[in-house]
Amino acid sequence: PLAAGQLLVRAGVGHRSRPGVALSAQVEEAGARGGRLRENSDLEQGDAFLALRYHGEAGDWLSLSASGYRAERGVPPELHLAEPRFWRYPEARRMLAVVSGGTGQRATVLGRGDLEASLGIDLAHTEIDAYAGRDFQQVTGGERADDRTLTLRLLGDHTLLRRGELRGAATLAEVRHDERLDPGGAATYRQRLWSLGSEVAWPLSPEARGGWLSDARLSGGVALDGADTPETGGKLPLDRLWATGGRLGFSTLAAEGAVLLHLTVSRRARFPSLRELYSGALGRFVPNPELRPERLVAGEAGMTIHARALEFQAVAFHHVLTDAIVRASVEGGRFRRENRDRIRSRGLELLGGWSGWGASLEGELTLQRVRVHDPDALGEAHRAEYQPEVAGGLDLAAPLALGVRGVAGVDYVGRQWCVHPDLRRDVALDPGTRLDLRLERVWRLQGTDARRLLRALGTVLALDNAADARIYDQCGLPQPGRTLRLQLELR
Repeated sequence: PLAAGQLLVRAGVGHRSRPGVALSAQVEEAGARGGRLRENSDLEQGDAFLALRYHGEAGDWLSLSASGYRAERGVPPELHLAEPRFWRYPEARRMLAVVSGGTGQRATVLGRGDLEASLGIDLAHTEIDAYAGRDFQQVTGGERADDRTLTLRLLGDHTLLRRGELRGAATLAEVRHDERLDPGGAATYRQRLWSLGSEVAWPLSPEARGGWLSDARLSGGVALDGADTPETGGKLPLDRLWATGGRLGFSTLAAEGAVLLHLTVSRRARFPSLRELYSGALGRFVPNPELRPERLVAGEAGMTIHARALEFQAVAFHHVLTDAIVRASVEGGRFRRENRDRIRSRGLELLGGWSGWGASLEGELTLQRVRVHDPDALGEAHRAEYQPEVAGGLDLAAPLALGVRGVAGVDYVGRQWCVHPDLRRDVALDPGTRLDLRLERVWRLQGTDARRLLRALGTVLALDNAADARIYDQCGLPQPGRTLRLQLELR
């Protein structure tokens, strides 16, 4: 505590070292190492974080958060390619720092309001070495890249006639990427992004409406987004792009507050990033600086039920993404990011949870149909990459004995499709089910009090992918096989 407020401080350091990740017995790899470790999957990483937050007596606050890491790691080769890439990151480091502050709720001549501001900087340095073969001896090329992102954001809210609320936000970001390719030379890319948005939330009058609409709320907002992407070498802007967006929402409580019903319609835009526009990924991608921004029109309707120990949520959605950016295969086993007319997706998301007698059960299920439409490029509707029609999971946690808590989780991912650059067509990834088991216990340290930094020791003994299933995150990149993990956490 300080004389005029309170200062909170948190800090931490970490270190990770692994010779590689386990390879499932159902996956064959030519370069698998002894003990069935995935080829070139080693990692050495150190990280740290610091967080400071000051609270004034009047409600004002100021915070600083900073985190960073430094790592050396390998990149496992893609198993489905005839000539996979052999990469390593001899060095990768990143530092992120954000300073933010706010006034807290203050009285004004029109009611009450709050103002917040934040300034962030994101610095990264990446070194990539490409090798001729899986012996990782002969370096054939590489990339050295420095990235810097500066972000300024302002947020504000104010009451309206003691009932409604007005919220607004303004964001400005500048991104700079400097790269040196071998072969290829040096280049500099820059991008400026900005966004303005405002929203009004207004409760419907109970006197005017009555009944179940007495808890209803309407909300609506508008947004203006823009991007300014200069050409290589930091020259004058090549493209000045902007897009409008908006949102309209409705929510109300029913069944004496046990059921929340909501409906939302929105429209937003996303501008292609520097990586999507210019990155060649050491010859794997053909850059496409002519990419257009994506525009999403989304509609969602759902309900949330709270009934004692049971919670349940169901949301139906329908999305249309215009000028969608997708990967397409081109000659030479490479990819090119291209715009498609639209991607249509519709489906249902279900979430549920139950807790009682010290145990809990949580589950989720997503059912969807996603198709890419572009008559000129594709003809008929096409499957979207990495969009399974069925995905879900179930987690059960319960106390066992001697303070130990057991957790079992099952995750299922249905059939997916990916673009194969060698075959130049889509290939299927089989569905997979993953089982994770975990034992947890917190050991309270004797003789500790509030003045001590160390109060407890958390221990976790986990068996990840207990069935050693073959599950792919992407084509040719399987998840780790059966892995026994011991984790210690100082609290």
